[in-house]
Amino acid sequence: MKRLLCAVLLCLLVVGLCGCGKQGVVEELSTVPSTSQPMAVPQKISEHPWGVTIEQIDLDDPENQKYIDWAKGHQYERSFNRPDYFDVEVYVKQADEEPDPWIRVWENKKKNMLRERHRPWNDAKELVIRYVYSDEYSGHKELLVRDKATGETECIDKGGFYDANGVVFDPVVVLDDTRFLYSRYYWDSGDPDMYYIYDLEIGERICVAGSGLCDLGNGPHLWSDSGMGIEGGVLYLIDMRELEAGKKEAKKELVRWGSDYYAVEIYHLSSDRRFVYLDFSLDSEHTGYRTRHRGVYDIETGGQVALFEIPDSRAGYALISDDLEYGYYSAGNMDDPTVHSFYIIHYARAGEKN
Repeated sequence: MKRLLCAVLLCLLVVGLCGCGKQGVVEELSTVPSTSQPMAVPQKISEHPWGVTIEQIDLDDPENQKYIDWAKGHQYERSFNRPDYFDVEVYVKQADEEPDPWIRVWENKKKNMLRERHRPWNDAKELVIRYVYSDEYSGHKELLVRDKATGETECIDKGGFYDANGVVFDPVVVLDDTRFLYSRYYWDSGDPDMYYIYDLEIGERICVAGSGLCDLGNGPHLWSDSGMGIEGGVLYLIDMRELEAGKKEAKKELVRWGSDYYAVEIYHLSSDRRFVYLDFSLDSEHTGYRTRHRGVYDIETGGQVALFEIPDSRAGYALISDDLEYGYYSAGNMDDPTVHSFYIIHYARAGEKN
């Protein structure tokens, strides 16, 4: 199963995300964030920064009707380089069809208060979902690995019980003696399931379905980790084949961002697989409102080639090519929406002007 899993991981495709947001002022954006706000990624800046410009299209100009038409026609389409992620469906189906393997230990069965659920993993370890109550209606859940002999535990993930922060760990599928797959989602937030593989040998979890893993082909992957125990987040370059062979240099840190930034996602990979585009948000405590940022990084060096604030955090964005991106914000009738704003982002490699 371990070899099969690696084979599946090696078949992942290239990453990119969906998107859909007046010709007026053309604004040239700095590749370095303003000093008035926290630094997103305090690693080295590339010697060859990109030029980035943004056009806000005047939608009242009849000549720009073509942009409104484009937005209405592409509102459900994804960017030109849409990814496929790790196929978890076969494992989810497997978990649904098998008998429930969990053993329940009750805190108060009448009040439906569980103390924990546990199940065997391998000869030495077991998996535990622990319920920690603050009171009868609130608390948090922990996903743990417990040593059967000593009782020592390692926390893999955790989250609150209810409302938008009510986390669910389900299903949990044992893949082999060193790896298990689990999903994490929230009761009321509407966020999609995120799937992770926890690897006992490296002592870490890897996102395999969502926006955290990107296949570069022939083994190497980009992995964006902003999970538990990470101050901010880290973008790693991992070679799955070298990892399987136990090589110490199989994982390399490319980019580290501070705790002021969150929700970091791999947005796009350039066609030559040289540059990765990241999306992240700035903590509202520092700005008074939510801001979205885009950073572009050289995969070979980890150098930052571009960093700027996306102009309208409500807008969706779609990459047309490596150097052209559309963004627009629309609302109203889903079949015939009103397009309120439209932006064009231009990227020029190595600082060249558009």
